[in-house]
Parts: sequence; C-alpha cells; structure tokens
Amino acid sequence: TITLSGAGSQTVTNPSGEAFNNLIINNSFATSPQITFNNAVTVIGTLTMTDGNVNLSSNTFTLGSSTASPGTLSHPLASTNGWMYGGTIQRYFTAGTTITVGTVAGFFPMGRAADVKPLFLGKNNVANRGGLLSRSYNNTNESTSDVSIADDIGTIIRRHNSFWTSAIVSGFSAGTFSIRAG
Repeated sequence: TITLSGAGSQTVTNPSGEAFNNLIINNSFATSPQITFNNAVTVIGTLTMTDGNVNLSSNTFTLGSSTASPGTLSHPLASTNGWMYGGTIQRYFTAGTTITVGTVAGFFPMGRAADVKPLFLGKNNVANRGGLLSRSYNNTNESTSDVSIADDIGTIIRRHNSFWTSAIVSGFSAGTFSIRAG
C-alpha cells in the first residue's frame, strides 16, 4: 500500500506507467491539484480517497485489473474528499452484480480543477458479462443559464450544461444500466 499524504503538492512520474496494489490519497495541500500523475496509473486492489484532488494530465486512471478482480473504491461520496480531473477514469465491473446508482460501487470521482462533477453507474444483475467502462469529464463546452422550471419540490432556477464521455472498453452484454451525473 502506498499513501500519498502531506501538506505539499506531489507528482508521480513513470513514463512506462505506474501500478499500485493499494493507493491512499490523503493530501491536505491548500491548492488543487494536490496530486499530479504524469502517466497512466492502475490500482489493482483498493483506491482510498480521503483528501486531495488528482490531475491526471490527460492520462488514464484504471481501477482493477480484470472483471474477476475489479478493484475497490473507498470514498465517502463527499466532494471535500477529492476527485480526479484532466483525464479518463476506467473501472472494471463484475458480471452478475447489482450496483445501485448513487453508491460508491459505481462512483466515478471526477470533475474539473475547480469543482467536482461526479458520475455514478448503476446496473441490475442480469448483465451476463462484466466489463471495463471508461468515463471522462469535458469542461470545454460547460455553461450555465437561468431558467424557471417548476417541479414537485420547488423551482429549478439555474441549469448547468456539463459533458461527460462514456465508453465500454471491453465486455458487458444484456442488463439494464443507469447513470446519475451531477
């Protein structure tokens, strides 16, 4: 297990990529990003995000090594505990496992340098194969506009246009999938 902690910015560079069995991100540096990965990173076991944002520097961060060994994310789902931005997050998912949308089992802790833009995957257990799913957040066309839309609990007064890219890298078939973006 490697822990990236402290109160100063940290950078990990390995041109051939970096693989960790378990990784803990716990960096309280006052300015984002707290951690910068200058290459692709894979966490085979558990990724624990306690504190700190990660700049992926246009690289891919992969959680797990296969559908049989999908890796685990430990994150309290609070934006103050950090997110990743500037690249792609990939996660492996096993077959025959139900994931309730909005839970850490399907959480992609992503955003942009200034704020979190979380995305959740949910799926029923009918999917007969697992798979590898990638997600990235694209803030180049992000915008906001004032609106007035009444709903059951009040009035929506501001709309945020945000853009994520999702792709099935491998696997998956059948089943029902849900997405929650925020």
